[in-house]
Amino acid sequence: MKSCKLSSVNTPSNRIIKLFSVLFIFALAISACSDPSAGGVTGTVSINFSGSGSRSVDKIPYPLNLASPEQQEMLEHRIVFSGNGRTLVFEAQKGATSYKATVPAGTWNIEIKAYVKLQGVFLYAKGNNTLNVKAGQRNPVTVDMVRAFYQVGEEGPGGGIIFHTDPGGIVDPVTGEIYHYLEVAKADIPRSNVPGSTDFQWANPNSEAYGYIVGIKEDAEKGNVGAGRSNTALILAADPSAPAARACKDYKAPGSSQNDWFLPSISELRELVAWQKSSAADGSANKGFTPLTGTYWSSTQDQADATCAYVWNIASSSVNNEKTVLASVRPIRAFASEQ
Repeated sequence: MKSCKLSSVNTPSNRIIKLFSVLFIFALAISACSDPSAGGVTGTVSINFSGSGSRSVDKIPYPLNLASPEQQEMLEHRIVFSGNGRTLVFEAQKGATSYKATVPAGTWNIEIKAYVKLQGVFLYAKGNNTLNVKAGQRNPVTVDMVRAFYQVGEEGPGGGIIFHTDPGGIVDPVTGEIYHYLEVAKADIPRSNVPGSTDFQWANPNSEAYGYIVGIKEDAEKGNVGAGRSNTALILAADPSAPAARACKDYKAPGSSQNDWFLPSISELRELVAWQKSSAADGSANKGFTPLTGTYWSSTQDQADATCAYVWNIASSSVNNEKTVLASVRPIRAFASEQ
């Protein structure tokens, strides 16, 4: 077996964002008016967005108090009017404090959806309410804003555990896509044709993936997080049956329909191991998470030796191994705040 040189990667601290639920109260006023130019009576709907209500925050990186214009700008609304076989959708601009629309007179079902976003993209809280209103009546509307984000250590939408969050965005260096969460599967992937085994090769011998794959990001020294998804796609483009990458791509957590898992980059593995070492108090074990042990493949290849790729040894750090060496795989997935 060919040996590859050793290298190590430092472990930065993981950022944990703690956010809580928010309550906002919106006042809705409905009045009727005559519109001769339209040839009949129409209903004018006026919605006033109020900053009153209660809130609870803890270590939130941005203040959340709708009394100030800067903070009000974080609030976005989507209003849907439906009735008489018609549905009208109105988008209120970010930072709006009131909204008016003219609709045919009569009784309407109104659905108000509200969003609070941080940095314009990170969904912090969301809420909605529906009621029937008639033009000319005044109807108060309360929209309860509930937490719309995940915290590190919580179970994710794919059936795994959230181990890394970044409200500012995790950028894929290849595609430029932005994500906010990294979720890890609760257990290693077993080899279907070898009972009891969880070891895979990175590349099949004599396959194109055994050589250098153009485009895969070398992030072992730079510390970039976000390359794993694109790296996995490039590996499978070179060899659709590349064992480690294919096992991750085909993975689905029990009871989940999410099918966008991938082989993590070496920096994503580093973040995962750092979280595991510091997560004893977050209850992850109670959610069925099985700790990583041994050696795990990453999707990061060695730039100096085309036949080698990085693995992370839990007892030490990253090392370069020949792509035909057997190692475990633990798939992860990345998603944005609204996915």
